[in-house]
Amino acid sequence: MRKYIFIFTGILLAFAVSCGSISESGNSQKKALLIIPSANVQDVELTTVQNVLTESGVIVTVASLEGKTVNGSEGGFFEPDLKLADVKVKNYDMVTCIGGGGVFILLKNKEIISLVQEFHKKGKYVTAICASCVILANAGILEGVKATCYPEPTFVNMMKDSGAEYIREKVVVSGKIITGNGPGASQPFAEALAASLTDSR
Repeated sequence: MRKYIFIFTGILLAFAVSCGSISESGNSQKKALLIIPSANVQDVELTTVQNVLTESGVIVTVASLEGKTVNGSEGGFFEPDLKLADVKVKNYDMVTCIGGGGVFILLKNKEIISLVQEFHKKGKYVTAICASCVILANAGILEGVKATCYPEPTFVNMMKDSGAEYIREKVVVSGKIITGNGPGASQPFAEALAASLTDSR
């Protein structure tokens, strides 16, 4: 009889541990939200981050303001999974802002900035690559934080003006804020995102 009690207790403990590993979204798999501009997204940044995260077992969702087909700056076409207005922050562990020529009209977009601030406030990963790093600066979350961005003087100055400690590197990891400086950083940036999420399981 005692043997069965031990077995039953072991099953209960295993169940408790597995429940404890379930994320806020109700699924033990990590989930990432990629925000892309409504036009001229940077193809290689989007596809590289998507592929690396997916291969690492992360569930990836792509969102844009309108949720309509987006053309890539290198000729691709991409279908967002949902509109930004339909995003529920509690369902994700990370948000990533992807760059491209169309990102310029998003740098001060109130809806995106509010979403980024909410991710940060809830202690989730907030990440960006290329010019979209300025979104993080405009959200006011880079004060005293080491970060990078596309190395164009206007963007660099905007980062510095926000209080960020600009670092001229491909990828900068500052706790739960991760930034990449452009298309050439797509692979190491994506790998840094995947490592951060998988290490936090």
